[in-house]
Amino acid sequence: MGAALPMSRDRLVRASLLLAGLIAAGLAGCGTREEAPPPAVRAADSLATPPADAPLDWLDYEAGLDRAGLEGCLLLIDFTAGWCPWCEVMDRETYGDAAVRRRVREAFVPVRVDAGSRRPQGGLGAPTGRDLAAEHGVAAFPATCFADSLGRPLLCLSGYLPPDRFLLALDYVAAGAYTTATFAEYLAGRDGS
Repeated sequence: MGAALPMSRDRLVRASLLLAGLIAAGLAGCGTREEAPPPAVRAADSLATPPADAPLDWLDYEAGLDRAGLEGCLLLIDFTAGWCPWCEVMDRETYGDAAVRRRVREAFVPVRVDAGSRRPQGGLGAPTGRDLAAEHGVAAFPATCFADSLGRPLLCLSGYLPPDRFLLALDYVAAGAYTTATFAEYLAGRDGS
């Protein structure tokens, strides 16, 4: 994969506005803070933080990439296909789980991509869903892929994952364990096998 392209003027303006809004709402930083925010920000947090039962706010690829770059967060990219029944099951059962939604909000920027789409996944010049699926090596659905804050692919997990297993996958990626072990090795190590 080549070097990151410089931001267009339009994308830079969008990114600046997004960062200003996140800072004003006290949401920058993937849900983590080093120190307690001032009272005004805490009040904004209580209004801006969605309740645990609220669905995830899925972003298109370009908006997610902008936010991840500004916050230094990892992207969680949910590749779906309209014809995929297991994508619907994962959306309902896994992403419908409150613990999963909470963990995603804490550590990732959620992005949803229609892997079969030929339309740009964001503004003019954004990659298509097909382009992104090929770039991330998506071969089966559903596919949950992770990328760094610059959009560089890290790994992709194919197939349906129930909430308990998906939480382990989120921990595996958030902890950076993917750099030293496969997901199967990580799970075996957790089970003490």
